[in-house]
Amino acid sequence: MKIDHVFLRAKRNAPEADLLREFGLVEGGGNRHAGQGTENRRCQISHFGRAKNEVNFLALI
Repeated sequence: MKIDHVFLRAKRNAPEADLLREFGLVEGGGNRHAGQGTENRRCQISHFGRAKNEVNFLALI
C-alpha cells in the first residue's frame, strides 16, 4: 500500500497548518474547491518509500 494524501479536518483557514510548519513541515499551495464549499492548506510529508520525484501531502480541509 502506498499513501499519497492524508486528509485532516481543520478549522476555517486551517490554523493547524501553522503548528505543522513550526514542527518543520513545508507548506505548499492550498486549493479552493469550487462548488464544494471547502478549501485546504497542504504540507509536504515524507515519501513513504516512493520515488523522490513523487510528493505526498498532509491536507488540512
